[in-house]
Amino acid sequence: MESSSKIKTRSLDELRHTNASLFAVQEACEPVHIVLNEKTGHPMVINNRTEALTDAKANVAIYDLDGKIASESDVKVTAASSAVTDLGLLALPDNLSPVYFVKLQLHDADGQLLSDNFYWYAAATHPDNMHALNQLPTVTLDAKVTRYDTGGKCLLNVTLYNPTSHIAVMAHLQLCRQNSGARVLPVYYTDNYVSLTPGKSKTVTIEAAQSDLNGQKPFIDVDGWNVAVKPWSSSSHAAVALNEDAQVDHWPKTGLPIVPYTYVDALQPAASFKISCVGDDTCGVCNFRSLNASGRLHGDFFCTVMFSLPEAKGTRQKKSKNILKVKNYNKKE
Repeated sequence: MESSSKIKTRSLDELRHTNASLFAVQEACEPVHIVLNEKTGHPMVINNRTEALTDAKANVAIYDLDGKIASESDVKVTAASSAVTDLGLLALPDNLSPVYFVKLQLHDADGQLLSDNFYWYAAATHPDNMHALNQLPTVTLDAKVTRYDTGGKCLLNVTLYNPTSHIAVMAHLQLCRQNSGARVLPVYYTDNYVSLTPGKSKTVTIEAAQSDLNGQKPFIDVDGWNVAVKPWSSSSHAAVALNEDAQVDHWPKTGLPIVPYTYVDALQPAASFKISCVGDDTCGVCNFRSLNASGRLHGDFFCTVMFSLPEAKGTRQKKSKNILKVKNYNKKE
């Protein structure tokens, strides 16, 4: 699971379902963690152990939207204990796609994976424009499951493999009961919302109480940003299939209009704007009580306050004039 700051949500919902942020935080709290400092653009190794990390190797790969590697490098790592080790600036190659991916891996001296991380970014000229992600083709993953039960628990090792030349973004697993299709809760996953580069695999262990399966075979629903899965089934162990309800073409038609959320660059950010209390029940600035006991407007009033804004180049705002003036006059009853 990528520990990108772009993923912001509750870690556990009211149904005790684990959301994406739980796995991002879980990964970020590894004893040894490789991370891309999004402010400086420097890959870093965070070593929270009491001993130094020696003879390790960091692999930094940049992928274009088509799944091809645009740049790749290996860096030898010696990381002091309880410290952050800077691996230097991440150099971006020329002619990157409008959205690109960064994959970080850290291996120890024996070649064992200690930590990995995955990010997606838009070009610096339009850092918030992720529309190109809609161009990703659907990636059909291979899946297989091994099951073993112990101490009243059902444990499932689910291996996802990307056999294609494209990147699968945020593959998401959900454990259900096969006959009813109802989700099993609570469930514990060692990872989730995983992204797979071409030719790579990931094994996720799922743990649930055997009693919560209600005697039914475990059924694992898979969905994701551009993810499909080849159906897999074992006569007794488990089954895997695509979560059809999560697909866009299965969403109900509401008839509601879709309005683009458009921003424009303010060439000269406003230094101030004006806003009034516009007939609020009690003005938070002048504390004027605008309604009388009968709930009617109480006389004439007009309150306008000037707010000063700090100077900031590159400020983004909705389409509007640089100075916002709001006035409200209330006639006497």
